[in-house]
Amino acid sequence: MKDLRLIATDLDGTLIHRKTPHRLYRALHDTIRELKQDEPTAKWAICSGRRMSSFRRRWAEMLHMGLRPDFLVMGSAYIYAYTMWDFYVPLVQYNFRLWRIVRTHRRFIERALREWDAAIRTRYPEAQTSRLQDDYYRVAFPDSDVREQIVAFLKEKTLPFRDLVLKDYPNEAEILTVPFTKGLALSQLTRYLKIDPDQVLVIGDGYNDICMMEPATAEMTGCPANADPAVVQRVHDTKGHIAREPGLAGVLQIIDAYRNDTVSSELPEEWNAEKASHRRHSGAHRRSRRRHWRRLRDWALFLLAAAASIVALAHVGILPRYLARPLDWLVRLIAGL
Repeated sequence: MKDLRLIATDLDGTLIHRKTPHRLYRALHDTIRELKQDEPTAKWAICSGRRMSSFRRRWAEMLHMGLRPDFLVMGSAYIYAYTMWDFYVPLVQYNFRLWRIVRTHRRFIERALREWDAAIRTRYPEAQTSRLQDDYYRVAFPDSDVREQIVAFLKEKTLPFRDLVLKDYPNEAEILTVPFTKGLALSQLTRYLKIDPDQVLVIGDGYNDICMMEPATAEMTGCPANADPAVVQRVHDTKGHIAREPGLAGVLQIIDAYRNDTVSSELPEEWNAEKASHRRHSGAHRRSRRRHWRRLRDWALFLLAAAASIVALAHVGILPRYLARPLDWLVRLIAGL
C-alpha cells in the first residue's frame, strides 16, 4: 500500500461529472474515512478554478452528506483550510505569496504578448492582429510563406512558457493561456503540510490539472476515463493509474488502485496519440473570453455604483447640485415618453 498523505482532486469533470449517483458520494465518504483511519495525518484537498461562493453552491449537497475536504484551492490559486468551527479560512501567508507570483506573471505575459504583436506587425506588415487581450492573442496572415515565418517566431517565443499554448491554422495562429497556478498552489500546500511529493496523489481530468502532476509536486497521479487526452498521456508518462470509469467512479478506482498496489498506466484501446498532441484547447479560449467579459461587467457595475453615489450626494447637498443634472434630465426624458 502506498503512503498516501495528501489526495488532491479536481472538481468539475472529476468529482462532479454529469449526474453522479449519490451512492458514489457515500462511497467516497467511506473511502476518505478509511484512509484517515489507516493514516491519521492523511488530508484531502479539492483544487478548482471556481470561486468560493460558486464552490459552495456546487458542493452544497455533498457538504450536507459530510463530505468536507480538509483544504480547498479556489480560483486555481488560493488555499483555504477547514476549521473545527465548520468553515474555511484562507492561509494568508501562502495566499499572499501566490497572489504576488500570479500578479507578476500575468503582467509579464500581457507585456510579452504586446511586444510579440508589435514585432510581427513590424516585420510582416501584411499580418493582421485579429485579437489582442491580456491573456489571448490571435494573428491572421494572407499567404503560406508568411505563415511559416510567423508560426516559427511564435513557437520560439512561447517555448519557455508552460502556460502558453500556440495553435496554428491555415490562415491564422493563436496563443491561449492555460492556468498553471493549481500546481503552484498545491506545491505551497505540501510545503505547509511538510509532505513529500511521493506521498501526494493528484487526480484530475482537465488540461489545467497537468501542472499539478509535475514530479516535484506529486509522484502519484491518476485520471478518470473522461479526462482530456493530454492528461491521459501525462498520467501514462508518470506511471499513474488510468481509470476505466468516468468521473467519481474513476476517482474511487484510482484511490483503490493505489491502496491495493494495482496501479495500471495502460492506455485505452481506442487511444490516439496524435489526437492528444494536437487537440484544440477551446476550453482555455472560452475561459479567456469569460474572464474578459467578467472584467468588463465588474467595471460597468463599479462605474454605475459610483455615478449613483455621486448623484445621491448631490441631491442631499453634500456635492454640487449640478452633478445631479444628468439624472434629472434622464427622469424628464423618461416622463415625456
